[in-house]
Amino acid sequence: MSDTFNTSIASYLGLYECPKIGLTTIYQLAQLLDVPVHRLAFVADERLSNMGLTHSQIHCIKRYVTGTPIPFKLPKDTHFVPLHDSRYPCWLKQISDPPLFLFVQGDVRVLETVAISVVGNRHPSEPARKVSEALSQGLAKRGWVVVSGLAQGIDAAAHSGALSVGGATVAVLGHGMNYTYPQAHKALRQEITAKGGCVISEFLPHQSAKPYFFPRRNRIVSGLSHGVCIIEAGLRSGTMVTAQHAIAQNRDVFALPGSVLDEQNWGCHQLIQQGAMLLNHVDDVLSFYPNVENLRARPNVDLIKENSKTLTQDLANPLLLDSVGLDVTSVDDIVSRTQLPIAEVLSQLSTLELSGYVQQRAGGYTRIRGRNHV
Repeated sequence: MSDTFNTSIASYLGLYECPKIGLTTIYQLAQLLDVPVHRLAFVADERLSNMGLTHSQIHCIKRYVTGTPIPFKLPKDTHFVPLHDSRYPCWLKQISDPPLFLFVQGDVRVLETVAISVVGNRHPSEPARKVSEALSQGLAKRGWVVVSGLAQGIDAAAHSGALSVGGATVAVLGHGMNYTYPQAHKALRQEITAKGGCVISEFLPHQSAKPYFFPRRNRIVSGLSHGVCIIEAGLRSGTMVTAQHAIAQNRDVFALPGSVLDEQNWGCHQLIQQGAMLLNHVDDVLSFYPNVENLRARPNVDLIKENSKTLTQDLANPLLLDSVGLDVTSVDDIVSRTQLPIAEVLSQLSTLELSGYVQQRAGGYTRIRGRNHV
């Protein structure tokens, strides 16, 4: 890639750096205005103002997008894939807050293949590590791409398992491409790209790892996948953040049970209680997707839309479902988040419960696994 960025790429980078407006808001604005994200800064000020942006925010967007592009050089063999690019993964584009762009090192085409995420504890038990490796081997043998976060523990076992049988795997970084975290995984990262997989990041190449980057990274791990396999997770672990993203994105969640005496299993047990599929063997995942061959070449966006159309049409406010979390969410909180009348909220919750999306519990409602499977 040359050092001279074209206008659309400069626009994306400018929006990324804009300090007065978040990336999710930028994406939602573009959707509401029905314009490509990289053309948002060229929308008339009056239209932006009518969408609720302040004068300061509008000025910020215009200045950052039309200013001097951010100077940096991409690492070797790295592609810049913005949201409007045909190579941008279709499944990821369907989430509510997709990255404005991705940096991809390796084979971009692997992002178009059916994928399952395998994530879990950074300090797993040996049985859990073996399960992660065997599960990833079984998935890779059947043509699935294994997605994980290149972290130590379960993530590393997942990547290695897929590679050991000639499969492809995708590593999603919580930092820029100029770094590898942990550094001990440099060889693993090189093997991933050398054997037909890829390493991706939404962060600028020079951005080093920050604790708050990893929860953002986790939404990409789940967003790239049809389903997410959880292997050992404490109740307040980063892995549970990935599970919450998966549920919000209407992805299927599989959880490995373990000893009730070990707190590292309690997150998985909670997920199973709330409707996640119990994971004993790779066949539990494979049998859940009997028509995967139909999606081998490219994720079927029409199928995604068709599966979610009924729910979207039934809801007066599709965001209502997103207001219900893994933990018990009170009706008052749901009303506050959605700004809907309480009678309408109760009606919609009843519809969601009958459809199997939420479950009533003492004190409110909990979100159940997504049913957007193939």
